[in-house]
Amino acid sequence: MTETLGDLRNRKLAKLFEILDSNGDGVVSLDDFEEFGGRVATVAGQRDAAKIAEMKNTLKMIWDEFESGADGDNDRRVTEQEFIGSLLTPQATDPAKFIQFVGLTCNLLFGIADTDGDGRISEAEHMLVGREVMRLSDTETAESFDKLDFWKRGYLTMDQYVVAYTEFLTSSSSDSNGNWLLGKY
Repeated sequence: MTETLGDLRNRKLAKLFEILDSNGDGVVSLDDFEEFGGRVATVAGQRDAAKIAEMKNTLKMIWDEFESGADGDNDRRVTEQEFIGSLLTPQATDPAKFIQFVGLTCNLLFGIADTDGDGRISEAEHMLVGREVMRLSDTETAESFDKLDFWKRGYLTMDQYVVAYTEFLTSSSSDSNGNWLLGKY
């Protein structure tokens, strides 16, 4: 089933905005992003200091890039509409920047989710990130894994993760598995 690209994508991006708006005040600020980073650090807590520093640097790069393109009125706070517009515009105007954003985000999240370092995300690892980082229910997270593991191997690869995140951001088909990356939208 295909619905209008705007409606479907707006719902998915609104879900991502809700995850990043840590305090629920309707805007994403550096404080929200740092709190998101804290949730990331909790999951990555078993890692060495160099890995944590690398993750924090990557998060800072993502924040700097995100804020510079999203904060239209320069108030250091990003509204939901600014957020959605900031993720849609680069796809059309600067595909290289969009690809860089997808790559940075996927490398960060995959690296965190792959807690045992085997190059795969198991269902248990996906469940941990879903609960602790994305604040999804166990039901949503299990449903998400089932949709993303379309080969039914019991794990996700980096390739699947990149495809899923790209589909989440771009797909106009409600049947795309990547739409389930962050649970029900």
